[in-house]
Amino acid sequence: MLNQAAVDALCSAAYLENYLDCVDDLPNDLQRTVTMLRELDCVTNGMYILYLIFGSLLTAGAIRHRMDSSTC
Repeated sequence: MLNQAAVDALCSAAYLENYLDCVDDLPNDLQRTVTMLRELDCVTNGMYILYLIFGSLLTAGAIRHRMDSSTC
């Protein structure tokens, strides 16, 4: 049977091993997350530009329609 010091040492070793495994993968996980955020930013910026273009086209079309209907 193991005494308390030996049990604590085994638990500490297991905790340290798990911690080091997590920290070892952390730079890759952060890089992957930052890359994904950049890609999403590009997509949303592109969608916003399309929104502005289509919004201005719709506004111009509505103004043109009002002008055409008011001259009749």
